[in-house]
Amino acid sequence: MADFFGDSTAILLKNIAKIRADVARGQKRGLLAAGAVVLNASTVIVPYENGDFSRTGRVTVDDEGTTAAVSYKDTHYKREAEILHENLEWEHDEGLSAKFLEKAFNKTRPQVLQILGDNIKSEMGT
Repeated sequence: MADFFGDSTAILLKNIAKIRADVARGQKRGLLAAGAVVLNASTVIVPYENGDFSRTGRVTVDDEGTTAAVSYKDTHYKREAEILHENLEWEHDEGLSAKFLEKAFNKTRPQVLQILGDNIKSEMGT
């Protein structure tokens, strides 16, 4: 069978495993970096009484490198993180608010997407 698409197809097929690995590495690195941006933005508005809770924030990426999570750990009582995030009726000091992760992600979304794209491109050498 003739190579209908020419040499570029053969080269692409030969290197597909490398391309996938490069994208996966860039994606994982990008998710960690993007997660750090969201974490930093959320830390500025996370409600706190003594600062313990705001210092528990962390970024994790699953083993496959496809999902990132930004989270806070309960410090004083069970479900503290969830309640602080979800309870819209509690009053907080000025500048602090519920939905701190959601607001941080929405605010940094363009930057997050740029970071992801840049890391994938960098890993692929483009």
